[in-house]
Amino acid sequence: MIDLDSQGDSTFALSPQSKLDKTTFDLLTDESTASPPPVESVADNLDLMPASKRLSQLDIILAGRIDAQFILKDKLEQLDDDYDLVVIEYKLSP
Repeated sequence: MIDLDSQGDSTFALSPQSKLDKTTFDLLTDESTASPPPVESVADNLDLMPASKRLSQLDIILAGRIDAQFILKDKLEQLDDDYDLVVIEYKLSP
């Protein structure tokens, strides 16, 4: 489960006491491809990439980046062999 919603409902529901220092915000704003995605095991066969309230600033931070639409895809390539299914929660823009 990748939580990309700045409200973090999935993160709070699945891991209210998340121990990770990094979130999906860090994943999407870190230009290093060497750092691993922030993944936390929350149940059998269920891992979580937690959200952050800072995700609400993401549009502004990534504005002007030519490759912004590919950042998540590129970062997740590291995990290709680890998961059969990935669920992404995000907030739809009005």
